Amino acid sequence: MIKPSDFKNIGTMKAYTFSQTDSGGVNKVLAESLNVWMKFEQLGGGTGPSFSQIASDANFIATMRYNAAFNTNWILEYEGQNYKIESIKTDDVSYKRFMILECSTSIKLQDWS
Repeated sequence: MIKPSDFKNIGTMKAYTFSQTDSGGVNKVLAESLNVWMKFEQLGGGTGPSFSQIASDANFIATMRYNAAFNTNWILEYEGQNYKIESIKTDDVSYKRFMILECSTSIKLQDWS
């Protein structure tokens, strides 16, 4: 059972905005949108080569109050890391009280030498 008292983390939901440049092109910028209280937990991940670099792909679950404005085009930022929202589920289809975001990120490993 999901309890609002478990929402002890603050994340930022971000959306892409588009603006026209002076030369007629378009800029795609990730804009800060809304801070939300949530429960954030890591499910797992793996390590493998990614474009000739070692990267770690991790899967996460973020649970928060339901907001119909959020979809998979949004980005979740938590502790300075951006997470891609893979899917969104609700705790109860008939009464949308909470939403469960399945997220992923690719973390590049740094050279420690």
